[in-house]
Amino acid sequence: MVQAPAYKRFVGLGCYPGPAETNPSLQEREDTYANGERIFDYQLTFQPVLELEYGAVQQIAADGRIPILNLEFLVDGDPRPMLEPILAGEFDEQLEEFAQEAAAGGIRFMIRTLHEFNGDWYPWGLLYDPDKIGVYANTRANLSLAFRHVISIFRENGAPVEFQLNINAQNGLDDPRPFSAFWPGTLGLESVAITSYNRAFSTPNHQYTESFYDGFHGPYKQVAALTDLPIWVAETGTTSYGTDKPAWLMDMFTSLALDFPRVRQVTFFMLNKINENVLTDWDLNTEVDINAFVQGVQLLRELTSGRKV
Repeated sequence: MVQAPAYKRFVGLGCYPGPAETNPSLQEREDTYANGERIFDYQLTFQPVLELEYGAVQQIAADGRIPILNLEFLVDGDPRPMLEPILAGEFDEQLEEFAQEAAAGGIRFMIRTLHEFNGDWYPWGLLYDPDKIGVYANTRANLSLAFRHVISIFRENGAPVEFQLNINAQNGLDDPRPFSAFWPGTLGLESVAITSYNRAFSTPNHQYTESFYDGFHGPYKQVAALTDLPIWVAETGTTSYGTDKPAWLMDMFTSLALDFPRVRQVTFFMLNKINENVLTDWDLNTEVDINAFVQGVQLLRELTSGRKV
């Protein structure tokens, strides 16, 4: 039973639908899920820094959705820790050109960069160690400076973008330290997002299943203590291995509405992909999955007094 007025707010919904060449668009998904009625307010896209393309932002906006760009400092064949190269200006030309395009285009969109910085899997991560020798070249001080450096380029060029900090729900390498040990600060940022998946029985390190609440509430409490900014769910989803996906989805939407009043947006990762030689089936792959998702969206809207699908 909902009693607290603090729960009443609009929670935006986003989706990463996968590459357009091989996966249904958001409009095609909405046609299938809800007879064409609008479900998704945001669309997530990923672009490497050397391949930035403003046209992708324009295309998402033309579809009536707010773009979220994961701007990734990934360079093929370059395993270096990337914070020092960012600060040295190695990517300034690409960033400035893109920022100028964004300023000229005038589209408001989100940029999420240096994401999941508390991990070891990206070359900007504070636990990144390409040589596996226990030496972490990326530092928290440089992480803070790298954020400021990137943000300043877009601000100086007048780009109408909002920047978002994205932390992973679990530190890399099972590091037991609290988020405060990795936290770069939020200067120049508009929101903080948490990546939280149920990777149930999909990898050797995830031989268990857990509800969205169980995976999210600890990270949420830590982030809520570190900042007053709005909180988003950066990416989420569940595999179906050892898990009732429809029930998980319904439980998730209820929990978002009632247990996490500071959450203002949630993005679903809807792409089946191979991870550690296992198909992680993040997408809605059955009619039962789809029905549960749509019912969950309706429930979220009702509980938070936002618009209904």
